[in-house]
Amino acid sequence: MPSANDIDQWPDMIRQRYENYLRTSFFFKDPVLRASFKVALQQEGRLLKGPFPESGRGFRTSVPARDLAQECFCERK
Repeated sequence: MPSANDIDQWPDMIRQRYENYLRTSFFFKDPVLRASFKVALQQEGRLLKGPFPESGRGFRTSVPARDLAQECFCERK
């Protein structure tokens, strides 16, 4: 399993695991349907779109959640 530093490998790993899951979960007795399923799995971009990297949103930090919870709890008393 790739580490957090190998994030560029994650999409391929997820795709491979998903394809393996589909291959082992679905077996079609009809050879034409089985062949069609195999072709569909091999088509690039057919099953999974993305991932779409997202830059950090840069939210402002302010009051810690613990302080907010305490403030909320104290107001109810």
